Amino acid sequence: MEKKELYSRFELHYAPLIREFCQSIKDLNYTGMPEPHLPVIGMDYWHAKYKIAFFGIETNQWGDMTSFVKEALANPENVSRRNQSSLDNLECLNWTNNFHSSFWDFIILFLASFYKVNVSDIRSGKYPELIRSIIWGNTNAIERYSLQAQNNGVDVEVYDKIKKQSKIFDHASHLIDIVRPKVVLILNWGEDESWVINNKTDYHYYTLNKHMVYYYNRVTNTHIFQLHHPRSIFSRDGFPSIISELLEKMNSFHIWKTLPNSEKDVLCEEEDSNMFSRRNKLIADIAEALIKSHSVMCGQQLVEILNRNGIRKDNGDQYYEGRGIYKVISNAWHYYHDSLKDEQTAYNIAMSFVTKNNEYAY
Repeated sequence: MEKKELYSRFELHYAPLIREFCQSIKDLNYTGMPEPHLPVIGMDYWHAKYKIAFFGIETNQWGDMTSFVKEALANPENVSRRNQSSLDNLECLNWTNNFHSSFWDFIILFLASFYKVNVSDIRSGKYPELIRSIIWGNTNAIERYSLQAQNNGVDVEVYDKIKKQSKIFDHASHLIDIVRPKVVLILNWGEDESWVINNKTDYHYYTLNKHMVYYYNRVTNTHIFQLHHPRSIFSRDGFPSIISELLEKMNSFHIWKTLPNSEKDVLCEEEDSNMFSRRNKLIADIAEALIKSHSVMCGQQLVEILNRNGIRKDNGDQYYEGRGIYKVISNAWHYYHDSLKDEQTAYNIAMSFVTKNNEYAY
């Protein structure tokens, strides 16, 4: 997915949510309220080899609701990405603490361990592409009352109403369905599974140990790890041991073919993000099974299988029955017949897929 298309999908998804939110609070006195924090997609995420999103609990004195609403009413698409500078300009590197026990300290150490670079080099801004390749979000779009609203004299009842309306932003599916990170780290142990899961049939999930829960979204091929917040991790187990365990899990789950050898691996589209090979392999495997059982399959059945297994069009959209799915079958046939010179697999595909009228589809 190209950068322009990725940002366009993000903006088009969030714009109606932003309009609905602003409409719902228009009659309230929101002066002094923090603004909702929406996920930030780093400028290099679109062509990162390892697509990772980090979600914390909340921000601390984030923005200004009056400014947010004013900009949102003028252009909700633009306001959805008004905080790009936090990653693109490396502002987040200034949000650590002296004890290196903060949310951003954890992210920096994780990236250093993941890409096998010196953590001090990331802190100094030597590897900006590592920061710009991630997504940053929070499980709560609006922060706690005590962090900003209370000090600004916001009525608690007004805060509660706005907080309730902000729940429209609070779900992992918004981001996962749009930009499909391969890994999501939720650094909020207290967040309910309902924040992650919107359709249990699409997920496989279980507790790995006392401090790590794992979810797998079959549709988007996303691996999700839920952990304690970094403040708790730092005081209980320390960052290095948890990060080491995370990397071991990622490796054992074969999320990527290999983990990075160095920071040079960051800006190179990951091999298996290209749906072409996954799609053709699945079609070939299905065709082989159909041939062995003397059976055939129509386009609609293949559509359901591709969508169910998270295999999408190159633009990220789902498949639908029609000429498009038969073009996919034809392309698979040409791939095996013309490119790989695999006559048997090409024959299997040709004989296995049919139209509604039982005519060969390839």
